[in-house]
Amino acid sequence: MKKQLIMAIVAIAFCSTIKGQTNLLDDSTWSEGQGSAPGFNRYGADANSVRAFGEAPGGQQQLLWTCVPTDGNSNDGGWQTSRVAIDASVAHRYMVWIKKTGNASGTTRFALNAWDGSNVKSVARLDGSANNNPFMFTGDLPTVDKWYLMVGIVHEVGFTGTQNEGGIYDPDTGQKVVGITDYKYAAGTVQTQHRAFLREVTDNSARQFQYAPRLEALDGNQPSIQDIIDAEYSITYYLDSDSDTYGDPNISQTSTTQPAGYVANNLDCNDADGDINPDTVWYQDSDGDGLGNPNETLIQCEQPTDYVLDNSDPDDTTAASGGNWTKTGVDLSYVLGNVGIGTSSPDAPLSVKGRIHTQEVKVDLAGAVAPDYVFYKDYSLKSLDEVERYIKDFGHLPNIPSATEMQKNGVELKKMSFRLLEKIEELTLYLISQQKALKKQEAVNQELQNRIQQLENRLK
Repeated sequence: MKKQLIMAIVAIAFCSTIKGQTNLLDDSTWSEGQGSAPGFNRYGADANSVRAFGEAPGGQQQLLWTCVPTDGNSNDGGWQTSRVAIDASVAHRYMVWIKKTGNASGTTRFALNAWDGSNVKSVARLDGSANNNPFMFTGDLPTVDKWYLMVGIVHEVGFTGTQNEGGIYDPDTGQKVVGITDYKYAAGTVQTQHRAFLREVTDNSARQFQYAPRLEALDGNQPSIQDIIDAEYSITYYLDSDSDTYGDPNISQTSTTQPAGYVANNLDCNDADGDINPDTVWYQDSDGDGLGNPNETLIQCEQPTDYVLDNSDPDDTTAASGGNWTKTGVDLSYVLGNVGIGTSSPDAPLSVKGRIHTQEVKVDLAGAVAPDYVFYKDYSLKSLDEVERYIKDFGHLPNIPSATEMQKNGVELKKMSFRLLEKIEELTLYLISQQKALKKQEAVNQELQNRIQQLENRLK
């Protein structure tokens, strides 16, 4: 249920931002219930128009307007909107998603009305003749149990074309599968009305679902038909690094197909650990010994206070020895073998697979010799020429492992720190040696300068 809610919220947010185009109809006024909704006047009785959550195009859970047939009523549900002010010098596009289920009984009707400033109906066929009850489509959808996008076009005043552009679109292909009738506004048109409904059903098990009505000016800013389809079939997916079927809320991408390694929910609080997610079982640790009571649990993502993942405490009322751990005062110790964090096969007293966050690390030398021996008189310091030859031959400094060795065997930080210190101390000796040579050269230069000065004085 939590996953469905997230998907619904994501879908609503995405669909509301199609290219920034203004939808002149506002279906955010819909709420669960039956009958009319603000701006949408029901066809038939209240019971014929029911709004409830269902599967919208693309599979999201959205609020749908359902046409529910009843006996004794030829109008079997749907709407006609309140009048909407328009600029009839611009063509408009009327749209709605429709799906029939159960059976094909009854006729799907998609229509409009328009009025001039004197409240006279003002819609014309493309040949110019008036039509006071203009239906863009009346009939059966291509198939039942499938969503179709109805797209009707009403052209601007003075339009002279004769070809119908509207149609019924299959979202799977993005192609028009049925052509429907275009109209044009008569001179003086100032208002219009969007209509979509079901009529004359003979089998009351039929249902017609209607969703996402749109009315927009074709002023060059409108989204394409494919944009409209993609907006419904696109979902925001979230990275699932730990493959626990729950996504990281901070890393996402929107797509019409599910990317590899992504899921359609953002409920994971720790996407680096597959054991921690909304289904994680935590065990109460009343005595604070790091071991949990197997009989006291909470299921949630974030770790609750005084709860742990372990469930091996035989007595959670007193902080004492529990499992393989021993508690002494506030100290907790384990001496039976290796401890693994993030790994089930520790190869050292403490093996951690992953990052360690700490303020300081202290390493005991335990018999290791710090490299002050570099400063001993008997230390054999390689000449810089020897170092250069070694680098040319082996591609790394003497007494430092190669990159291949480090990749294969890892790096022992204590040993590597000592070896790096050894190189720093050797570098210091090279600098001292060069400093002495530089001073000698400066003395020679000064002597030569003095002799030159004496010769210049004699020549004067």
